Amino acid sequence: MDVIIPYFQESPGILARALRSVGTQTGIADLQIEVYVVDDHSPRPAALELTGIVLPDHVRLHLIEQRNGGPGAARNSGLDAADRAGKAEFVAFLDSDDEWEPHHLSDAIDALRYGYDFYFCDTSRPGFFEAYTDQIPLFREGGQKLSRLSELLNEHGPVRGFEPHALSDIFFEYCPCHTSSVVMRRNAIGSLRFDTSLRNAGEDWMFWLRVEKAGARVAISWKRNSRSGEGVNIFFKSLDWDTPGTIKRIGCKYLFSLKLKMIASTSQKDAAAAMQTKYRRAFSYLFARNVMKFRAIPVGLSREIIRRDPAILLMMPFLFAKVFLTKCTSEKEW
Repeated sequence: MDVIIPYFQESPGILARALRSVGTQTGIADLQIEVYVVDDHSPRPAALELTGIVLPDHVRLHLIEQRNGGPGAARNSGLDAADRAGKAEFVAFLDSDDEWEPHHLSDAIDALRYGYDFYFCDTSRPGFFEAYTDQIPLFREGGQKLSRLSELLNEHGPVRGFEPHALSDIFFEYCPCHTSSVVMRRNAIGSLRFDTSLRNAGEDWMFWLRVEKAGARVAISWKRNSRSGEGVNIFFKSLDWDTPGTIKRIGCKYLFSLKLKMIASTSQKDAAAAMQTKYRRAFSYLFARNVMKFRAIPVGLSREIIRRDPAILLMMPFLFAKVFLTKCTSEKEW
């Protein structure tokens, strides 16, 4: 089992907490775990955090240090290193400020050994949601509305298995899972990597979409085996319009919508177009607002957006005026 942990934190003790949750996994004593911690030029170096860490004999740590490239780039470095080792059947993802419940990996392996490729469980984020599955209408109440599309693998949870493409429309409309809840078969990933241009939002969602579209059999557990903690989070710390990172997050969502349109099926085109309209409007507003307030503009991201959607240059003044006049200054509007 390979575990990929991207690391970029400011406070001490956060990584140690995540690693303890790996070391205390139950029911897998005979499983060798290779943990790849990727220090993405963190303000607090990972090497400091790893000093004195004691883990069981079957858990081995590998530290990779690199120039800052964002969470997707860090995960890609971990995947590349794991590929070079080339031994593990499964790959799990864990963000450095998150934790696993003790039976997370054993539950995942039990489900994947039914012949599934892509497993994820429910997760909680204190202050935002108690259960991520409640954020997706068809995932609520243990996914009962999906019972006809699934095989019940375990009534405790429950855990449901789906054939290829059974969840395509759900994956397209919603990010189906939190990264730290995912465990996959290595061969389902292959050469696929996270999209590093979606640095502030969407890189994980695009990854899950591409795995699902490639025909992965998906298993979902409604057990909350993953728990999000409080650390540096470039998405959740930029939810306010006046936060400097907000334009990057909205810009990445806009870029995501442009890329999503390219892979949409015929039945998904309208949803992709609606998302593009929504984030084109929001990005135009924030871009013009930042210019007027002499705030920084994400040059590289803006250039990529304009390259893919040159019409935005003509539309931007009108979109800004529309948002300004209706006073849509809350993220909930988008």
